[in-house]
Amino acid sequence: MGTTQTAPHLPPEILVEIFSIIGKYNIKSLYPCLLVNKFWCESAALMLWKRPFEVTSLIDSAKLVSIYFLFFSKETKATLLNVDEIDVSHPTLRQPKIDYLAYLRHIDFNMVYRAVRMWVSYQSLNKPLDLELKKKQRKQSNRIVEELGKLFTNGSSLYKLSLNTKSFEYMPKDEEPDYKSWPYNSGIRNSTYELKEFICGGQFAKDNILQKLSELCNEIEIVSIYDSCGTSPQTLIDFIKSQKRLKQIILTNWQTDSFSTFTSISTQVRTFRHIEFIRCNFPTAENGERFFCGLAKCSNLQVLKFENCNNLNTTLMKPLAKAEFPCLKTLSIDNDFTKDTPSLELKSIIENCKESLKEIVLRINLSFYADMLETIAKFCPGLLKLNITIEKDSEMNQLISLFGSCKELIELIIINRRNILFDPWFFPCKSLVKLGGVIPSSLRRLELIGIEFDHQTWNEFLNICPGSINYFVFDHPNTHYIKHVENYAMRHNKVIKDKGILEHSTGQMFVELR
Repeated sequence: MGTTQTAPHLPPEILVEIFSIIGKYNIKSLYPCLLVNKFWCESAALMLWKRPFEVTSLIDSAKLVSIYFLFFSKETKATLLNVDEIDVSHPTLRQPKIDYLAYLRHIDFNMVYRAVRMWVSYQSLNKPLDLELKKKQRKQSNRIVEELGKLFTNGSSLYKLSLNTKSFEYMPKDEEPDYKSWPYNSGIRNSTYELKEFICGGQFAKDNILQKLSELCNEIEIVSIYDSCGTSPQTLIDFIKSQKRLKQIILTNWQTDSFSTFTSISTQVRTFRHIEFIRCNFPTAENGERFFCGLAKCSNLQVLKFENCNNLNTTLMKPLAKAEFPCLKTLSIDNDFTKDTPSLELKSIIENCKESLKEIVLRINLSFYADMLETIAKFCPGLLKLNITIEKDSEMNQLISLFGSCKELIELIIINRRNILFDPWFFPCKSLVKLGGVIPSSLRRLELIGIEFDHQTWNEFLNICPGSINYFVFDHPNTHYIKHVENYAMRHNKVIKDKGILEHSTGQMFVELR
C-alpha cells in the first residue's frame, strides 16, 4: 500500500482564492502572510496591493506613496527635484522585488491626493506654516499626483477608477495639473482598457475625460457620473454608445433637455440591470414622452430609482407605463410631486412587473396615489422590503391590509415627514398596535421615523408584534422605550448587542438585537 504524499505548499491559485476570501472580511489579517514564504508573500501582496489606499490609514498612506515613488523613472525624479523642488528619492528604501504597481486594480484620485498632501506636509514639519507655504504644498501635491496618475494609468491594469472630487478640500484652478490629466496619459500600455467601473464627480466639465475613455476602453460595466456642470449631453451619448455591456449607470445632478441623451440607453438594452437618477432636471417640453423611450426598452432591468428629480410627470413617465420589466426587483421613487403626478403610470409599472418586485421605496405623498398600497398588495405578494411615507390614518389602515397579501416581508420602513400635505388628525399610536398584530413573522428590521407614540403604546406594540425583529429604529431616545425593547428581547430569547444602541444626532435611536 503506497504512502500518501502531501504537496510541499498550496498552489498559488489556491492561495489567492483563500486570501481573497479572507480579505473581504479583514484585509489587515493578510499582513503576517507576507512573512511565511515567497509563495505566500506574492499571493498576499496581490490582495493587499489591489486597492492599497482603501486599506491604509491616512497617516500610513503617506508612507505608501513613498513606495510608489520608487517606480518613478530617473527623468521624472530629476524633473520633480530640479523644476518643482520636490525630492522623492529615498536612500533608505530599496527597489522592491515585487512589482506592486502591477497588482493595482482599484484607484481613487481623492485618496491618492490626500495621501500625497500628507506626505508633502511631513516634508515641511520644521517650517513655519504660512500662506506661501500652503500654496507651495498645494502646487507640489498636484505635480506629484499628476506623475502618479501617469504611473498608475500606464503600469497597472485598472478595474476601477474614481475621479470623484465631491468632497475635495479645494477646487483646483484650470491651469493646475490634477485629476483631469489622468485619462490622457498614453503609452505602450494603458491601464484603462480593462476598466470595469468608472466614477466621476465634481464641479468641472467632464467632456474631455469621457471622450478619452470612449477611445481607450469599451468594456466598462458600472458608471457613476455626479454633476453635469456644463458637460455636453452629446458627450454622454457617445460615451454610452462606445461601451459594449453597460450594466449600471447612476446620474446625479444631471441637467439636460436632450432627448437623445437617454434614448441612447437603448443601445445597451440587453445588458442594463441598474439605472438610477438622483436630483436630475428632466425636460418640461410637451414631447417629453420620448425621453424615456430608450429606458423603456431595457427589459432586463433589475433596479430603477428616481430621487428628488424635477419634472417627473405623467408625460415623461408614459413610456415606462407601457414597458414590461419582468426582471425588476427594486423600484424606488423618492419625489415630492406638486402637479401632474404620474399616479396611473407608477401603478402600471408595478402591475407590469408581474410579481418580480422584491423591494419598493415610495417616499411620496400617497394622497395623490389612490389605491397605491392596494396595487402593491395585489401584484407584489413576494415583496421583501417596503419603504413608505405615511401621512394619514387611512393610509396606515391600507398598510395594515397589505399584510394580508405580503407575508414574506423582512424589512419595513415607515416615515412621517410632515413636510407635505398631511392629516392633522393623524395619530399613529391609534393604529400602531393594529400594525403590530399583522406584521408577518418574517420581519427582521423595523424603522418608524417621524412617528409619534407614547412609551405605553410602544410597549403594547412590542407585546403583540412577532419576535423575529432584530433591528429597531425609532424617534424616542428615552430609557422607557429602550427598556421595552429589552423586555421584548428577553421574551424572545434575545439580547441587545454590545454597542448595539446608537443615538443619532437627529434624535433617532438604533437598537440591534442578537
